[in-house]
Amino acid sequence: MLVLTLTSSVTAWWGKGHLLVARIAEDILETQSPSTLNEVNRILQYLTNSDPTKLTKKEGSHSFVECAEMADDFKYNGGFYQKDWHFINMPYFDEGGSEKDFPNFKPPAHNASEAISGIVAWFKKADGYKNSYIYQ
Repeated sequence: MLVLTLTSSVTAWWGKGHLLVARIAEDILETQSPSTLNEVNRILQYLTNSDPTKLTKKEGSHSFVECAEMADDFKYNGGFYQKDWHFINMPYFDEGGSEKDFPNFKPPAHNASEAISGIVAWFKKADGYKNSYIYQ
């Protein structure tokens, strides 16, 4: 308990956590759905070819694993507007209370699900994709 009291913030995920979970997922797909993993790697080949250092800087030839950190890489290299797409720090009401008890809490205007839908629409050039805040 003392350790938690002295710690002001915990960065449990960041790069290593994301890479670890992605590597486990890659291993599972390798045995349970190799065709899915092959298709994902085929799609990621475009990114690997356009900038070989982006998706192979830590894991060598495991682009699937490297893409687990891509959102954070973009976020901290000019894409900070995406910060709320990744996670939301929400108040936790384990002993009652409400959002009114946290006047500084403001839910984000956009979220990851909305962003992914907008990006997919953009890639597919779906009707109205240019009206999305993602495209702008």
